[in-house]
Amino acid sequence: MKILQISLLAFALALIPTLTTAYANESAAENKQSVAMRVNLNKASAEQLSTIKGIGMKRAAAIIEYRESYGPFKSVAELTNVKGIGEKFLAKNREYLTF
Repeated sequence: MKILQISLLAFALALIPTLTTAYANESAAENKQSVAMRVNLNKASAEQLSTIKGIGMKRAAAIIEYRESYGPFKSVAELTNVKGIGEKFLAKNREYLTF
């Protein structure tokens, strides 16, 4: 009986790294846009900008075009000057953006 208990304990201990890694990967996928992963409006590529919910490649290109025409963003609120981006979008995504 003790051999069986030791074997089960060893098996369970061997699974811990696998289970914690799987959980971490699942949590990361659920929190795709965590606050720790803010997108910098002044440095982000179109692909990086498109990771924000509500920004596709067309809006990402518009953000980059605005940035190239008017210089770097001085605030996140300035993003509403880009065609197709309004206050509602900004309210939902402000925590994921930086400048």
